[in-house]
Amino acid sequence: MHTSAHIQSTFSPSGIPNDPESDTLLNLKQVAKKLGDVSVRSVRRLIAKGLLPQPVKVLSVPTIPDSEVSACIEKLKRERNQKGKI
Repeated sequence: MHTSAHIQSTFSPSGIPNDPESDTLLNLKQVAKKLGDVSVRSVRRLIAKGLLPQPVKVLSVPTIPDSEVSACIEKLKRERNQKGKI
């Protein structure tokens, strides 16, 4: 049985999904792994602080689109790089 969490994305050469509706949905454990193997509790804290987007529930399972997690990581990297500049 396939669930929405197993939808495969089609990406353009720039890495941006061609079709947002086909974006892979990650459960919070998968998000935690993508963020460097942090705890699911840490993911929930990042959501509460607004550093990660609110999850979308699929059959009562909280999920976040992979592209949104990647965008948050890129935003944090840009902010880090800006702080390093004088």
